[in-house]
Amino acid sequence: MTEPLPDTWHTREIHVLRHIVAESDKERPHDMTAGEISNRMNVDGQPWYDLRLVLAALKTLERGGFVTMDWRHGIGGQVDPAESRVIDFDARAYGLTGMWPSPEAGAQHLITVLEQIAANTENSDDTRTRAEKIKELLIGSGQQLAVTVAAALITRGIQ
Repeated sequence: MTEPLPDTWHTREIHVLRHIVAESDKERPHDMTAGEISNRMNVDGQPWYDLRLVLAALKTLERGGFVTMDWRHGIGGQVDPAESRVIDFDARAYGLTGMWPSPEAGAQHLITVLEQIAANTENSDDTRTRAEKIKELLIGSGQQLAVTVAAALITRGIQ
């Protein structure tokens, strides 16, 4: 059996996708070049935001159907990062980046709220104990129960 390839989703693609979705609320949502993305993301000096890796992330995101690109090529057929632009992104990007509700994000929020209730000394001992027990039940179920509850709340909220 062969070893799986290295995971680039968590170290590269999700960060670029988050940046693209975050920029979508601004004035020029889909007019970002690969070079601009790299420059904006590199403000923290993160070496994995260099242009080469941003281009690789954009190609992977495009293959996965998460973004639509307008690839421009310069002399010699090389991709021109100053002219290659993100045209749009898929609606799934909202959920993956946390801008839209997802059952998993809802489950985590539910657990966080229960932790806050259990830690709040202004609540009665009974309330704090019940919140802690519910939280432990949700976590002990492998969070699947929490995800199911959150999915039901989200679905009902959208209808």
